[in-house]
Amino acid sequence: GIKLGIDTSQKAGRKRTAIHQRTPERALLEMEKEQVIAEAIRQLAPAQRRIVESLFFSGKDILSAAKQLGIKPEKARLLLETALIRLAENKQVQEVA
Repeated sequence: GIKLGIDTSQKAGRKRTAIHQRTPERALLEMEKEQVIAEAIRQLAPAQRRIVESLFFSGKDILSAAKQLGIKPEKARLLLETALIRLAENKQVQEVA
């Protein structure tokens, strides 16, 4: 379906609202981007993948994710940091970003 993105921002002391209609072309580009990111996440080490999935797809915070995965919060933070670095360095992700 068509989604509307609403972007509100403060500029020169007054509030502006811009509504952007999602065109079929934009939807296709977003789907491609999601597929590239999903593939990059699948390529992460299993522990890195689990922490990313817990935080970004299951909506958990770092403490809940660590507890669920049976690891210390410090280890969860390290896994997240290294996973995000790997994703940022991924050439395919860079191309669609």
